[in-house]
Amino acid sequence: MRKVLLVATLFLLTIASACGGDDASTPADNMPATPTSGAPAEQSTSFTFVVIPDTQYYMAKPELSATFAAQTQWIVDSRDSLNIAFVSHVGDIVEHIDQVEQEWIDAGKYMAILDDNGIKNNVVAGNHDASAEGVATMFDKYFPAGRYEKFDWYGGYMGEDASLDPANRGNMNNYELFSAGGLDVIVLHLEPDIPDDVLAWAGRILKENPNRRAIISTHAFLTPANDRPTAAAFRSDGTAAEAVWEQLIKPNCNVFLVVNGHYPGEGRRTDTNACGDPVHQVLQDYQFRANGGDGWLRYLTFKPDENKIYVYTYSPTRKDGAGDFETDADSQFTLDYDMQSE
Repeated sequence: MRKVLLVATLFLLTIASACGGDDASTPADNMPATPTSGAPAEQSTSFTFVVIPDTQYYMAKPELSATFAAQTQWIVDSRDSLNIAFVSHVGDIVEHIDQVEQEWIDAGKYMAILDDNGIKNNVVAGNHDASAEGVATMFDKYFPAGRYEKFDWYGGYMGEDASLDPANRGNMNNYELFSAGGLDVIVLHLEPDIPDDVLAWAGRILKENPNRRAIISTHAFLTPANDRPTAAAFRSDGTAAEAVWEQLIKPNCNVFLVVNGHYPGEGRRTDTNACGDPVHQVLQDYQFRANGGDGWLRYLTFKPDENKIYVYTYSPTRKDGAGDFETDADSQFTLDYDMQSE
């Protein structure tokens, strides 16, 4: 991939300093008109990747759980207008780990709205889905590999190949394959704090798919201060986000995007990998907003003809269900990404 020149964009981001010096993104001023549900896709090559951030507070309070359902139903309703290619939940699906099974029953049902409508998706566990020892009994019950193995786009999980995989972690670490807009993509979902054996597995999967552009979805990585923590957040056997960058992301040059939640707020930064190409890292977590998050989610619309990714923050539940965009420079922006080179 060719390294994208980003000098003009750097200048724009300097004067929009809320995001702290990103070197490959543009604030909301130059965004195209926001699409609306029901409108036709603007061009056949455009496609959208949706991120569902922490839903834990919706699950903790029964009166808020319908918000999660509204998010996945909106995704189904917007599938054609946005040409939605994939949906990733970045963890903290529930609030109480294994203590309240009803939370898992409901979360499984709401994500099944995507399954039942043929929308590619998967989830990653957060620290409210798994213990500090990495035990995730309810996650394993309601989001097992078997839930996804019937789909031809499901690539596999850590433990599927007993001769190569260091441990069987089930769907806690998984990957999916999709093609859209002329791009072949692999999405890896990696468990909290990404222990060493998971790093090794993920590195092998990336190397086995060198011609696929890679997205990594994990629960905790970038903070609202746009830094990567230098200590593991939850687990004694965990790996700090900065070490994950150095050991997994930077050397695997097909990784171009990392998405995460966990840290309340928004953030983004771009760094160059070992090949000199940009890697965008994007945080979104709205759990401390009103009503446990107010339905806010993120979607990224890829436009290969423009070599740009347009990032939107949207809630399908605000304005009495009419929907609402958040359009400040932290919430609506553009990422430069070369989608033309091999």
